[in-house]
Amino acid sequence: MTYNSDLVLRFAEPKDCSVLFYLIQALAEYGKLSDAVTGNALELQKHLFGEKNTQM
Repeated sequence: MTYNSDLVLRFAEPKDCSVLFYLIQALAEYGKLSDAVTGNALELQKHLFGEKNTQM
């Protein structure tokens, strides 16, 4: 089976954290676990990339 796709995989970058946090919230809402999500996109960025790469 052959698929023709324009899908591109890449490493996450600090600028992606807003979208990543949105996806985390959406998944939690789907799983009825919205109350378990804490923090925000800026905290996620600090956790994933460190303080020096904070640029929101």
